[in-house]
Amino acid sequence: MRVRIHLGTKEIGGTCIELMSDGARLLLDLGWPLDGDPDDLGAHSAIERLEGGGDLLGLVLSHGHVDHWGLAPLAGPDLPVALGSATLQILQAAAPFVPRPYVPARPVEFTSGTALQFGPFRVTPHLVDHSAYDAHAIEVEAGGKRLFYSGDIRGHGRKAGLFEKLVSHPPNDVDVMLMEGSSFGRLDPDLAFPTETEVEQRLVELFGEIKGLALVAAPEALTAAGKSRLRFLGKGPQFLGASFESRRVDAFRRDSRVDRVHPNDRGFLEYRVGQSVDERQQLLAMRSATQAES
Repeated sequence: MRVRIHLGTKEIGGTCIELMSDGARLLLDLGWPLDGDPDDLGAHSAIERLEGGGDLLGLVLSHGHVDHWGLAPLAGPDLPVALGSATLQILQAAAPFVPRPYVPARPVEFTSGTALQFGPFRVTPHLVDHSAYDAHAIEVEAGGKRLFYSGDIRGHGRKAGLFEKLVSHPPNDVDVMLMEGSSFGRLDPDLAFPTETEVEQRLVELFGEIKGLALVAAPEALTAAGKSRLRFLGKGPQFLGASFESRRVDAFRRDSRVDRVHPNDRGFLEYRVGQSVDERQQLLAMRSATQAES
């Protein structure tokens, strides 16, 4: 197995990795850099026969952030695109609201720990902790070699246990590891980034000092932030959900890995097991009530 890194080594985002084995090719992510221009095709490394149907067997997306799929629309509709089931639902929900929507024409949905086969490539996704819901690291076996691509990964979020699990039980016999490292060197060795729990506690303190209405606009709060980011305090802020957010709630409400998202009696969203409430209608009702009160 041979590896060619097209993008992502000198900038944040824009990751694209090409694998070759036994006359076949596979792409891991196809993003544009956060500070790049997607219309400037000359700035992107050429990927041969991107339309699919030849020796390029597929594209595997680690997660739904645009710096990992932003150039995917350049691929032809015949190219199979493997991605998490919830990631596909989120891309579908986002399509009416973003200037450059993308929904793969030939999606291949995967779940963590279940292998897919693309010709000589055996692909196994591993669920990881990242601000994008349904983010995965990717393990690829081909030609007697094994590659592990971390995708975007962190250890300080609500799903930090996934990071610890990966470290404690990593894939065996990895020959090459490609790892995201956009935060390397940003802090002194004796410092650390705050965890999401610590950030939440600080918000509790800040909102406790506020008199009157406090508004929260945090799209990721409904996804990877987990079970209680919006559960701040009794008199706390009102959450205003946009139409896209209500659709995204629907997307991961249908994901069997999570509990139901349900508004509690203080106007925040929390997770509860076994609720049969239509969360989107509840969210829209919360927004209408808040607008009426204001």
